Amino acid sequence: MYRPGRRDEGFTLTELMVVAAIIGILIVIVVAAYAGSGSAARAAACKANQRAIYDASISYQGDYGVMPPDLDALQPYIRQNFNMKCTVGPDLIWDGQHVSCPTPGHQP
Repeated sequence: MYRPGRRDEGFTLTELMVVAAIIGILIVIVVAAYAGSGSAARAAACKANQRAIYDASISYQGDYGVMPPDLDALQPYIRQNFNMKCTVGPDLIWDGQHVSCPTPGHQP
């Protein structure tokens, strides 16, 4: 509203509140995307570990004609710094033919 003799400078409270709300929404979106990427990375690492164990068990089977009795038998077939732990929970489970992640709901 125009008032004679008065200059309109600055922003109204409503404009400032709208800008603050928009910035808040953008922050929530960025934080949610960042948090989700961590669990996706852990799931991808777990899947890569399972694939490495599978490949090592196939190599073991090719050498000995049987599946390995446990994960320790695969150590010569896996790189030196390989960690036989699930990236999202406790140790991986070996049932003699398959490797699985013991964390409920996590089967990449």
